[in-house]
Amino acid sequence: MKIRQSQTIKLYEISNCASAVNSGSSNGRRYLLRKSTVFAFCAISVLATSLPIGAFAQDATEQESTEQSEQEKLEQQEREKEEKEAAEKKAKEEKEAAELKEKQKDLEKDAKKLEKKLTKAEEEKQQKQQILNAQKNELDQQRYALEKTKSEVEIKESEISAKDAQIKTLQNTTELNRAMLSATMRQLYFVRDRSAATDVFESEEGSQFLLSRNSTDALRARLVQTMDDLKIQTESLDEAKQALQQAKKKKEELLAQQKQQEQQIASSAAATSAQVKEVEATISEINGKLAGIQSDLSALLGVGVSTDDIVEAAEFASKKTGVRKAMILGMLIVETDLGRFTGGCTYKESRMNDVRKKHFKDITKELGYDYKKMKVSCPPSNYKGTGGAMGVAQFMSDTWVGYRDVIAKRTGNNPPDPWDLVDGVMAMASKLANDGATKKSGEWKAAARYLGSCTGNTRFYCENVLYWADNYDKKL
Repeated sequence: MKIRQSQTIKLYEISNCASAVNSGSSNGRRYLLRKSTVFAFCAISVLATSLPIGAFAQDATEQESTEQSEQEKLEQQEREKEEKEAAEKKAKEEKEAAELKEKQKDLEKDAKKLEKKLTKAEEEKQQKQQILNAQKNELDQQRYALEKTKSEVEIKESEISAKDAQIKTLQNTTELNRAMLSATMRQLYFVRDRSAATDVFESEEGSQFLLSRNSTDALRARLVQTMDDLKIQTESLDEAKQALQQAKKKKEELLAQQKQQEQQIASSAAATSAQVKEVEATISEINGKLAGIQSDLSALLGVGVSTDDIVEAAEFASKKTGVRKAMILGMLIVETDLGRFTGGCTYKESRMNDVRKKHFKDITKELGYDYKKMKVSCPPSNYKGTGGAMGVAQFMSDTWVGYRDVIAKRTGNNPPDPWDLVDGVMAMASKLANDGATKKSGEWKAAARYLGSCTGNTRFYCENVLYWADNYDKKL
């Protein structure tokens, strides 16, 4: 608009200049020439004056257009830069996510391999332990038989000693009888040297002589009979003594054999015990490696809790339920390595059934979580079952629903959260209490019910729980 007004003004000035020329005097050709010159001069002056203004206006427009173009260009470049940075960031995040997923898969793959080794080692330990138990039973039986044989040998020795005493008594009696018989024989010899008439006449009482003689004969007869009896008894005792000595000898030979067998069994049991300890060391090593992988997974997935918090939660749950703190911590070590690994699978990857899926979605919805993003346990590789366990207590969704009100009442959190440490530990303790773990004698059964069973290949689960219940401080 300004450019058009300037041009109009300049044309008006040319017109005024021409009018001034026309108003002058005219004297022939000189006049015409001068008139044309003046007119041309006016026109040129006016045009000369107007041309810079038009050019300036055009330059301003072009400059304004150029500035606008530059601004748009800068804005476009800024947008392109932002888009490029966003694309690079997204690509980087996708790459990191892919690397994270790949690392997670590798760790889980390593964990599954270790779990298989652990299962194999536990089976080997169980087999070795059964052999060891049988050897210990055999050793106990052998030692019992050994003690029995020792006792029998001692009895035979005692009986032999008794026979020796009886024989010695008979020998003493025999010697006495021999002495008596010798005296009787001397008396008879004296009587034979004297005539019967002389004895009768010299004796104040003849009848006493006859009686004395008869008595001596009777005594001699009795002594002879006694000697015969003593001989028979002695021979019988000798035979009994010899029998006892033979029986003792056999018992001693049996005792020697039993001692040798005891040594062999004890040696075998010691070797088997060493093998069991070796397998236990392997199991401990595998558990250590597995715990390391689980810790790496926990760090990778950004999960885990401090040991102080988990011990405090266990103490709180113990007071509320009556289950000892050590038992709760033992369970937590076996289930989630004290909360370091609570699962790395989605609900789809867990292969949980439809009923559990429905409960899972209801639980997450009530808590305001995205059920697609919440992590749960993966399907086990070392025994039959599905994944889908939630939080430190590793509760299945349907089990959680069953304990929901109890947990809320004991913790005051309503609704309770399976991924919350206090709620999770309380859920575990409540179930253990319900299954009999308020008494130490019922802890095995409660642990078995927590898993589902503790027989066969899964027996090691309960063994580990009770072991860590008494050794949880090694994990803290």
